[in-house]
Amino acid sequence: MNYTTQITPSMRDEDFFQQLGQRIAALRQQRGLSQAAFAEQLGLKQQAWATYETATRRLPSSLLLPTAQALGITLDELMAVEPPKGKRGPVPKLQRQLDAVARLPKAEQQLVSQLLDKFVGGEAAA
Repeated sequence: MNYTTQITPSMRDEDFFQQLGQRIAALRQQRGLSQAAFAEQLGLKQQAWATYETATRRLPSSLLLPTAQALGITLDELMAVEPPKGKRGPVPKLQRQLDAVARLPKAEQQLVSQLLDKFVGGEAAA
């Protein structure tokens, strides 16, 4: 992901939401998704989604995570937050697995969560 903008305390809200909408639209288009198809994926109407991409309305915080997941990116990438500088290395296997689970349909996510609860819950009781 190319981090073209950086969120700053002095950034005006209007500028932030306009840049966010442009970034989302570009990512959506890169994935070959129309506004209508993307909006449907999020359970919204195309007209409503268009207002977020054009910053006519502000994207609600409740849609940030579903938007990032639908685009297959992290929240940091969606928000154009620079990754922390420091030691870089391979992403741990567990993190890759958790990222993959986050991209699964909700029913499959719940199944994985139930399995984890059984293992973690059983370990805590022992």
